[in-house]
Amino acid sequence: MKFTMRNAAKIGAVLVILLLVLAVYIFLAGGYRYIGQVSPLRSACERGDAFACYRVGKMYEVGEYVSVNLLEARSYYRRACSVDPKWGCGDALRLEYLDGGSTR
Repeated sequence: MKFTMRNAAKIGAVLVILLLVLAVYIFLAGGYRYIGQVSPLRSACERGDAFACYRVGKMYEVGEYVSVNLLEARSYYRRACSVDPKWGCGDALRLEYLDGGSTR
């Protein structure tokens, strides 16, 4: 294939279309907004923020930004509950009930 301005324009147009499709996919998937969502909440939880602990627990429970892990969820709910009983206590009990009362 001989390189001409016409061929270069076609290649450029195809690349622009592919980039637009990728941008739309990322926008619809919401991926650009989710980068770094869990780490700051974990840090806030470590500093004693009950709501942050609750949010991380919820993320683990429903698989938001992380893989579903009910043991981690329950752990973060318990941590939230120990700081402020209005956050996470009911959720920790619910997960324990679903797990058959296990205290793992």
